[in-house]
Amino acid sequence: ALFEQKLFLLRELQHRVMNSLNLLSSVLDLQRRHVRDAEARDQLARARDRVLSMGTVYRQLYQSDHAGQVEFAEFLRKVCEESQHAYAGLNKPVIHVDAEPLLISGSKAVALAVLTHELITNALKHAYADGETGPILVSLKKAPDGAYELRFSDRGRGLPEGFDLGETKSLGLKVIRGTAKQLGGSVEIKRLEKGTEFLIRLPPDIGIERSEADREGAP
Repeated sequence: ALFEQKLFLLRELQHRVMNSLNLLSSVLDLQRRHVRDAEARDQLARARDRVLSMGTVYRQLYQSDHAGQVEFAEFLRKVCEESQHAYAGLNKPVIHVDAEPLLISGSKAVALAVLTHELITNALKHAYADGETGPILVSLKKAPDGAYELRFSDRGRGLPEGFDLGETKSLGLKVIRGTAKQLGGSVEIKRLEKGTEFLIRLPPDIGIERSEADREGAP
């Protein structure tokens, strides 16, 4: 009975957080509509989208069989699908996702949600020139050393000459680098023959073992 009560309270908390995030995103969107400056409107839209990406995580937490845990491969597919549908350009890039199962805690899922949102948004907005389109490839694989490799690549115009991730003034790229560091991971940018690849390496212990998850879900 105590376990069922604890589970109910956790679900209620997740539901209230999810609703609060939805309310916050609506307030940001309302503010955006009343701002005339184009740059300010864009920043408010980006803030709204970051909040929505966190809300997506809490929606999955609420629907999950294991309270407080998220299957990140499933989340990755969902957030990519939602981002593609929300993209306003005439020539929508097609996002392909190839992800291996990875069960993670809710707190790490929120951090990865923000990171994923920034990388997908960056690719949708900047990978291809106006009037062009192409694929955006997303993959999540376990490396031989046990680390998890999260890759976002495109076949677009590539990075400008002299680009340095450590010197960038872009808030989105700073969020990507800071979030990866927070999770104990690293960010590497590769210049492809055509396009760009972001490689996020995450530590082996970021995941939750299935047997451990089953134990935590048992009364």
